[in-house]
Amino acid sequence: MFDADAGTIMGIMRAKREGNVIVLFPEGRMNAVAHTYPVTPGTAELVKRLEIPVYCVVGNGAALADPKWYKGFRSGLVEVKTYKIFSSEEIKSLSISEISERLDSAILHDDEKAMAGHRYPAKDTVKGLDGIIYKCPECGAEFSLTAENSTVKCLKCGFETRLTDDYRFTNGRLKTVNEWFYWQIDELDLSEIYEEDIKIGAVGKNGNMDFDAGSGHIRLDRDRLCLVGEVFGEKIDYNVELSVLGGTPYTPNREFDIYYRKKLLYLQPKDPKTVVKRVTFIDKAVAEKRGIKLY
Repeated sequence: MFDADAGTIMGIMRAKREGNVIVLFPEGRMNAVAHTYPVTPGTAELVKRLEIPVYCVVGNGAALADPKWYKGFRSGLVEVKTYKIFSSEEIKSLSISEISERLDSAILHDDEKAMAGHRYPAKDTVKGLDGIIYKCPECGAEFSLTAENSTVKCLKCGFETRLTDDYRFTNGRLKTVNEWFYWQIDELDLSEIYEEDIKIGAVGKNGNMDFDAGSGHIRLDRDRLCLVGEVFGEKIDYNVELSVLGGTPYTPNREFDIYYRKKLLYLQPKDPKTVVKRVTFIDKAVAEKRGIKLY
C-alpha cells in the first residue's frame, strides 16, 4: 500500500521457522465489488522461498452478504471452501511463472457468478452504491447517479433501474454491479489529468484518525501521483511513480489512502463520490504498466 514492508516478510520467515500457520491476503486489499483484485506482485516468489504447503480459503457469498459499499450486513448464504494449491514437493519443482499462474487461477473469483440465483435481501438494495458506480451507461454523464429505494437513477437523462436482492439490475445493458464497475474502468481515459485541492486526514497523538489534520493539493496522471500540503503543521511533498505502487486502499464516498514516511494519510476530495474514479484510474494505469488484467 504505497510503502515497502520488509518487516512483514521477516516476520513471515520467522513464523515458518517457528512452525506457525501463515495467513496471506494476496490481493492486499478489499475490492469495492464482489470480484477479486490481481495477486500482489512478489507473492509467487514468496511461496517459492517458503516451500511449505499452500491452501486456498474462499468465502463464496461473503462479498454479497457484506458489500464494501453498503453499511451493514445482509442475510444470505455464505459457503466457505478450502483446498490445497501446492505441496512442498510441487513448489520445489515449479518455476516462479508456473507458481504465479496457478495462484492467479486459484485466487480469481467472482461472487456474483459463484452465488448466482441466491438472494441477499435488504430494505434498500442500492444504499451506498453511488459510492462505486458514477457513470451513466445510457448518456455517459458522470456523478449524476442517485441510489436510493433499491433504484439507481440518472438525474441527467432519466435512466432508471432497480437492483434485485439477487444482485441483478432490472433495466439497461449492464446486468450486475460487477459488470457496471468494470465497464467504468474500461471507459476511463488515462490521458486525463486530475488536479484538486483536498483535505487530509491523519492519525493524531491520541492514536485516533483526525479527518481535519491538514490540507494539500494533489495531481494525478497516468505516470505519477504528486501531493504537496501540510499535516499537523508538517510540510508534505509526496511524488511517486504509479509503476511502483501496490494497492490503493479506499473507503467509497470518503477517502483514498497513501503512506507518507510510514504514516497513513486519508486523501479526501471535495466531492466524495469522485474517490472511486481516482482509485480505479490508478488501478488501470498500474495494470497497463505491468501488463496485467484487472478482471
